[in-house]
Amino acid sequence: MATMKTVEAEGDKIQKHILHAVGNRIHNYCFILFLRFMKSLHSSSDSARVPCYAVLCETNNTEKNVTKAIITPNINGIPVKENIIEIVTQLMVDHMSTALIIRNKITQFFVMAFAGLESMLKEQLRETVKIILDSNDYTLENLDDAKTILSSMKDFKCATALDNVPVPPEFRCPLSGKLMADPVILSTGRTYDKPFIEKWLKEGHNFCPLTREALSNSILIPNRLVQRMISQWRKDHGFDEIPVPIGIVDGEGSTKDKEEVTDEDTERLHSLLLNLTLSHSDQKEAAKELRQLSKTKASFRAIFGKPDLIQQLLRPLLASGAPMDPELHEDLITTVHNISIHADNKRLLAKNETVISCLVESLKPAGTQTTIHARANAAAAIFSLSSVYSNKRIIGRSGAIRYLVDLLEEGHPVAMKDAAHALFNLCLTSGNRERTTREGGVQVIMNKIAERKLVDEMLSLLALLSSHSKATEALSNHGAVKFVLGIMKGLPEASKENCVAILHAICFSDETKLKEIEDNEAANHTLFKVSQSGTERAKRKANAILHKIQKPSSSNPAT
Repeated sequence: MATMKTVEAEGDKIQKHILHAVGNRIHNYCFILFLRFMKSLHSSSDSARVPCYAVLCETNNTEKNVTKAIITPNINGIPVKENIIEIVTQLMVDHMSTALIIRNKITQFFVMAFAGLESMLKEQLRETVKIILDSNDYTLENLDDAKTILSSMKDFKCATALDNVPVPPEFRCPLSGKLMADPVILSTGRTYDKPFIEKWLKEGHNFCPLTREALSNSILIPNRLVQRMISQWRKDHGFDEIPVPIGIVDGEGSTKDKEEVTDEDTERLHSLLLNLTLSHSDQKEAAKELRQLSKTKASFRAIFGKPDLIQQLLRPLLASGAPMDPELHEDLITTVHNISIHADNKRLLAKNETVISCLVESLKPAGTQTTIHARANAAAAIFSLSSVYSNKRIIGRSGAIRYLVDLLEEGHPVAMKDAAHALFNLCLTSGNRERTTREGGVQVIMNKIAERKLVDEMLSLLALLSSHSKATEALSNHGAVKFVLGIMKGLPEASKENCVAILHAICFSDETKLKEIEDNEAANHTLFKVSQSGTERAKRKANAILHKIQKPSSSNPAT
């Protein structure tokens, strides 16, 4: 068990997580509750009298600061020792393993303690209101007290009411079954909540929990698309201002979207699509509204699940004759991106040759006819569609990779990240890794790293590519060993891990490069340092390289 010093040292961190778990106005109550309870684990030998909850009552009068503690052997008939001490003790033993796990366990604790807290708040409100109603000399302080208690009760009610909100299954982590806070993509293309998949990998598993497919690497890339979708879902359901505790799932696993398609939505869509066949000004106005509606309304995105509607949307882009209006083009491509977010639309869109053709054309630089935002959103749409495994092959064969590499090479800050994310998703298949290498992707990525642009993302992509023989050959030809060893110092641990993965792939496919690594190791001990203090995966690969150059990983570096 952690020492009392550890408990106190973690106090500030705990309070910050409680702020996210239960809201701003009632966190003082809960912080005192939780901290006092943890302290009791180290001071009380009588488990029957462990303080279960305490309420800090602060008023505007600085001379009055009263702490009320209620000591009881159980909460709602549940023995404290069996149900709460175990949670908190394990939390401390784990040394606050990750923020999200802390928050989840704190929430579990509060679920049991909140019944008492709510009763106490009601009693305080009853006493305060009685003073206001029965006395002619009540003070402003009494009114402030009533307001504070009501605000606390409102926050409490909001926090507990969220337990009944059905979360779409695509927003839940397959490992935890809970709403994802930090969605990341595994090498198999599946999305998980970062803390839970990291724990899975740390436990030594080398396969995908869902598909059971062996992992080619343990790179985790943020799923910005799903993160944006979750943020929008929270906003659509009024949770944007309320911290959502981990684990908000529908008891029956309902997949029903709370925002249903209405006749009004359908009529509006058909009206706007009709306007796309009218005058140029009508087209621009309709396209702008389609872009906005598909961005803000999930129901509007869902309506597009029919091939004929997609064709009508893209009709202005297919018209021959006058040059395309850049603004109209951007609005229509952005609408395609928006509707690609809807899970049921992904396969439909990717199988539509017109959609893929329009997206590929929109990636190309076309002077003043294509805005950089249109190109970026075309890349974002490809990223979205490529989250479905079968779509990766369709998009790979479409010629999109060439133009994504070009977009990456141009390095425009608006579009570069979207292009990188799309390429990473596509390169989760071997065929697309070969295509990216063939289109010069290795050299382009190395150039971007040298320019210090999106270094972490570029290294992730380069490490992914390095699992293909054509890419390792290109890496060797472009001096990647010296290059990678030269940039490792000062990088985050995850990026160092990717660097070591790249070196490992090179030296195990081209042993002539071992001499370069050996010379660098003699001078700088780069890999030895990683083998001692890097991530678990980085240590394994660094030790494998050191062993290959006959430098035992257990020895100290030369001085």
